[in-house]
Amino acid sequence: MFMFHYTSGKRGYNYFNQTKQQPPPKEEEELSNNKEEFKITKQDIIQLLTTEHSIRRSSTIQEAYTNADTDCLQLEKITDLVQQEAIEKTFKIKKEIDLKKFNKILNILRNVRIEYKDDKDVNQLTDYFKYDFSRKGNLLKGDIVKLNDLILFEMIDNQMSTTSLSEKSFNEVIKYCDFIHKLFKQYKSQLFFLTIYIKEAHAVDQWKLGNTICINQHKTIQERELAAIQLKKNLNYEIPIFLDSMNNSFEELFCIWPERFILLEKDCNNNYKIIYLSEPESMNELMIHSPFSLEKAIIDYLNC
Repeated sequence: MFMFHYTSGKRGYNYFNQTKQQPPPKEEEELSNNKEEFKITKQDIIQLLTTEHSIRRSSTIQEAYTNADTDCLQLEKITDLVQQEAIEKTFKIKKEIDLKKFNKILNILRNVRIEYKDDKDVNQLTDYFKYDFSRKGNLLKGDIVKLNDLILFEMIDNQMSTTSLSEKSFNEVIKYCDFIHKLFKQYKSQLFFLTIYIKEAHAVDQWKLGNTICINQHKTIQERELAAIQLKKNLNYEIPIFLDSMNNSFEELFCIWPERFILLEKDCNNNYKIIYLSEPESMNELMIHSPFSLEKAIIDYLNC
């Protein structure tokens, strides 16, 4: 859900070049006018990322992420503080004492994913390097696709324990699901609704983001099924659920991590035409891929 977080080097599907898109305040001049340009080495980058990763994973920061819950702006502030601490520890400087140098290093840090995205010494050092699978993909509206390797979800354990959610998280997710359920009930006589449960976005053993929901990344289809059962029970989820295969074929085809809405039209040859494929919209909403846009796409399609 947190795809617009430029502090991790991405905004939406794209790498975020802070130098071009978010310049420093006007009153801050370039670090060097008649001075030698400030540079940091690859070894400095490795040390900085290692320090940042350790701070992000600390119990204090994970608790802060938990308390921030669904507040994206607060989550961003926490990560700002993580990066500030990492820079100050690595380079032995203080932001309030040497703001120009600090901002220069911060800008470099937020561009590391561009500069070092193919460097194996660097691109495996942080969770957001290794486990951010968000990407636009090559599919477009009007493309024809085939679907396979999907496993139908079946409730197999009515005694399955549920994952606890904070009251705020639960209420926000309920509002989200209520709207999806409204679409389902309103249009299920005209459209066939499915939810595809894919690999976790913030698995606790990969890219942990707080303690609100703690699920390990699925290693078997049974583990993915149990996670889907938790979803179904926690939210009284009514829409039929399929499980993506463990080679993640559906996710790979549609590039839907961490979430995406798709509207497909089936033809007589069991091929599917893409009518709508959602894109990220606004950081200010919990629903980055807005279900309101899905509703508009459904209305437009049915009125054709």
